[in-house]
Amino acid sequence: FKHIIKTFLYYAKKEVSCTSNHWRWQGKLLQLAVANGRYFGNAICTAPDAKLTNGKFQVAIFGDLSIWDYLKNLRKLKKGVKISHPQVSYYFTDEVHLDSTSSCGIEADGEYVGLVPATISILPKAIYFLMPTDIQ
Repeated sequence: FKHIIKTFLYYAKKEVSCTSNHWRWQGKLLQLAVANGRYFGNAICTAPDAKLTNGKFQVAIFGDLSIWDYLKNLRKLKKGVKISHPQVSYYFTDEVHLDSTSSCGIEADGEYVGLVPATISILPKAIYFLMPTDIQ
């Protein structure tokens, strides 16, 4: 929890554009998750409708959210409930292009992998997993 507060105190939101074949989003960005699975971080369900087997990413965009709005909704994120807020958007796609007018880093599974611009594509059925059939 204290890491979330510390991040909000020092993080300057970047102007980012996010484009797929079917939609486009642009604005100040707090957090963007291109997710194949529902959870990341400390069991935070950022992409509640993501499915490992549907060949699509769920893109969860948290735009110009204040620290207060984020904290008010943190419990919902922990429970896997979609956030209903004008600055939060959810989309599905198999490819997304990210760009920014300023330097903006990208993390993959918690590790720094580079800067935008970047195009992220899903490769359906590229990796096979042994898992229970009731997993989403």
